[in-house]
Amino acid sequence: MAEITFDSRYDAVEFLNPMKGFAPERQRLEMRWDPLLRHCSLYNPALEKGLKTFIGDADRPLLERIAAETAGNCIFCPERIESTARFPETFIAEGRLKAGEATLFPNILGLAPYHAVIAVSHAHWLPPDGFSPRLLRDAFKTAREYIAAVFDADAEATHASVNANYLFPAGASLFHPHFQVLVSNAPYTHQQALLEACNSYLDEHGSGYFEDLLVTERRLGERHIGQTGPWNWLASYSPLAANEIMGIHAGSGDFTDMAEDDLEGLAEGLAGVLRCYAHLNYFAFNFSLYARRRPDTHDGFTCLIRLMTRQNPYANYRADDFFLQKALESELILTRPERLAEEARAFVGKG
Repeated sequence: MAEITFDSRYDAVEFLNPMKGFAPERQRLEMRWDPLLRHCSLYNPALEKGLKTFIGDADRPLLERIAAETAGNCIFCPERIESTARFPETFIAEGRLKAGEATLFPNILGLAPYHAVIAVSHAHWLPPDGFSPRLLRDAFKTAREYIAAVFDADAEATHASVNANYLFPAGASLFHPHFQVLVSNAPYTHQQALLEACNSYLDEHGSGYFEDLLVTERRLGERHIGQTGPWNWLASYSPLAANEIMGIHAGSGDFTDMAEDDLEGLAEGLAGVLRCYAHLNYFAFNFSLYARRRPDTHDGFTCLIRLMTRQNPYANYRADDFFLQKALESELILTRPERLAEEARAFVGKG
């Protein structure tokens, strides 16, 4: 096992603050680098004190009004779900996959050779703390079955992800709670970076990166949140997006290997993270769960889910991605990861 190191650098910005009679003000800046992928995040404590400038208040009456306005013609609602696309019977005999309230069906605008949508719930609107472990478990059951069917049908399909855009600021085109499953024969950019970095780390250290990361984070106790079954939950040291929390599986990188206990642990942990987001007044979120077909030899990769908050929906909101993320490929830390972990421990796992 290797010890994970967490690199950072401190700088300062100085100016005359007009809100304080042009008195001199000095703000401390912190730059952090992810230990594995080396992406950069920036933290200014002054931003955390003024979060409403960036995220606004969650306008629940607005969301309830949008829900009422869109429910009447939503094809993901149970009374219209049969109007969604179907798979050929030669691929999935029933045309769609179902478990509990979840229904999985083809996306009519595919972004991968195999692209499915999961309508997660019968309810047209759920706040983040409304995603129960049961709903999430059943949604992931359909995802596991779909990925397994693709792997059985196409030997070239090797990379999979389960994803969510929840509410319009997170990129959702429909209001109804839904996830998306992509399976392809080539990895997307971040998947490839993860796989290559995990493989390189294994070659160099003889142990898996995420295995070593969990040992280090548990010892430090600053960002480790808790454990649900075989899943460990951490606040990311150098997040890819706001309030990022990672769930790391203890063993497999192939989602089709997941047993019922694995899915239960994933669902329980994810539901806890979403309850924490609601507690912190974040309603829009994204997540991606990265997986791949089991290789012939160990490659150091294990299933990983990244969750992140987005700009709260409210009238006249602005986007929370700007040049820093899109062109400089760095992220702004709005909540210090160590404080985020403190908040999340009340909602996720055993600590």
